[in-house]
Amino acid sequence: MTPEERFERIETQLELLARYGVDTADRLDGVTDRLNSITDRLNSVADRLDRLAERVEGLAEAQRGTQASVDQTSRDVAKLVDVVGSLVRRFERHSGDGHGGRE
Repeated sequence: MTPEERFERIETQLELLARYGVDTADRLDGVTDRLNSITDRLNSVADRLDRLAERVEGLAEAQRGTQASVDQTSRDVAKLVDVVGSLVRRFERHSGDGHGGRE
């Protein structure tokens, strides 16, 4: 191989390498852009999930408060039923002793 042929062959290889390098750099830039885009989206999703978790916790806390209120109301109604039942029994005893207004 002559020195000129060798030089041409080296030039051709260098041109190919240069083109490959540019293609690789362009691809790398594209991949980097895509990764940045995906990272932004994931951060956005994470932020939304955090807000959703806060809302769910708020709803759970409200539900616990509502449940406590319902439980207290149930206890109050049970006491009221006992008191009314006691009053009914006393009234019936009192009426049965001839103290009622029945004739």
